[in-house]
Amino acid sequence: MQAREVFAWALQRGLYVDQMRVAVQTLTAKDWLTAIEGKAGATKTTTIGALREVIEQQGITVRGFGPTTGSVRALEEAGIHARTVASLLASQAPRAQSELSHRSVWIVDESSLLSTRQVYGLLQRARDERVGRVIFVGDQRQHGAVEAGKPVAQMQQAGMRTARLDVIRR
Repeated sequence: MQAREVFAWALQRGLYVDQMRVAVQTLTAKDWLTAIEGKAGATKTTTIGALREVIEQQGITVRGFGPTTGSVRALEEAGIHARTVASLLASQAPRAQSELSHRSVWIVDESSLLSTRQVYGLLQRARDERVGRVIFVGDQRQHGAVEAGKPVAQMQQAGMRTARLDVIRR
């Protein structure tokens, strides 16, 4: 989408200024991987729910993944069909690749809880399924993975485009 389209939609939707900034940065990005960072109570779930609406209006499928059942529930509250990362990695890849697979976006919530092995597997699967975009959501300063690594934080340090929600509204 173009920035002015996203901004007009965000104004009409009644998003806060920081949510508008995140929407514009996320929806206009050309990168395969992006992130949305925000502390607890900074409207991450509300924001990704709004993003889901506008993405689906463009004819793009949105799927969600999280490391815990709580993160899956949060994604579902935002209207996103979701499942755990573990269930994605344990399942077999679809046999028939759809020509429209690139017309999908994966949103991964609570990404700070993912290990290097999990992110590697998730990105391999997204590549194999020809997913158009992967958006990591979370707070990298919060809890870390039980297993080794901080892959999303490392990708951010390496320059992955990251939009930030700064205002706590809880």
